[in-house]
Amino acid sequence: MKKSAKISARPRIFLSKRSQAYFFLITNVLCWGSLLTVSKDILNYVSPAELLFLRFFVVSLVTIPISIHLIRQSRISFKKISQIMFVELLGTGIALSFLYAGLQRTSALEANVLGNLTPLFVTLTAVFLLRERQEKHEWVGLGVALAATICFSILPLLIGQNPSSAPISFSGNLLIIGANIATGLYFVIGKKVYHGVSKLLIAILGSYVGLAYFFFEISIRAGGVFAGATQLSRAFAVPNFLPVGIYMAIVGTLIGLTAYIKGQDLIEASEASLFGYLMPLVYIPLGYVLLKETISWPQILLMMLMATGVWIAEKRKTKPSTAKSPSRG
Repeated sequence: MKKSAKISARPRIFLSKRSQAYFFLITNVLCWGSLLTVSKDILNYVSPAELLFLRFFVVSLVTIPISIHLIRQSRISFKKISQIMFVELLGTGIALSFLYAGLQRTSALEANVLGNLTPLFVTLTAVFLLRERQEKHEWVGLGVALAATICFSILPLLIGQNPSSAPISFSGNLLIIGANIATGLYFVIGKKVYHGVSKLLIAILGSYVGLAYFFFEISIRAGGVFAGATQLSRAFAVPNFLPVGIYMAIVGTLIGLTAYIKGQDLIEASEASLFGYLMPLVYIPLGYVLLKETISWPQILLMMLMATGVWIAEKRKTKPSTAKSPSRG
């Protein structure tokens, strides 16, 4: 009796699904929030397609044995692999291609405003396609985080920091909105397709898709496969190109993407998307440390407001009798 009592009194060491989701999504914020700052300087010397090709090339190269093992272990069908790669074509290829094409055509101000609206597109897509139900506090939190993000993005314009130096491009804005739509569809459709599949395997298969997609894009722009390969060989001669690409591969894809897909698998896609509003909490301080970029008190206050909005949206009711049971994907 004493022995059984001792065993039953053993404390639980496993986190709840929601706690696990928060852990993975915060990990994703730390990873993806650092990518822009780390890759900012190198993009002055190479194209986004070249850097993204290197990112996916590194992942594909180092994970060949892992992918073979995961495919054998999971006994995943060819049909399922085809579905995953189709979804990855939407998220890894089309969404990133639209995003960077838009960034080349519009101002950084407009790009930040539109880019930070991605969680809203994910939420709306999840509501319409997955029939996810949003409680009042979730809409309030989303609104607070969204308002803070917009104010944060247009702050330079409000205080008169060279608004005329960044021309606005309608076509660039449309491309970024297209990237937001593709990203929203990617995460929502992926929530259904990826259920029960190794999240690391998904990230690896997505890298194969990205590798082919961006090499194709480079070759088209260069005028052929051999011209594209020559252009890539020149990029490898650029200092820090390889280290930055390796960092993006490991932190951005193997850790960051895997963590996001895993976190989204444990809670609603719309809830998971709210963590995207926390990105400035990472890249603003990191930019100050690494790039000597300045930060103002209004920016700090708006970042705190973003975090408050996410907290409001993610706050759960404590009484079981009053708590709703939203559908899970």
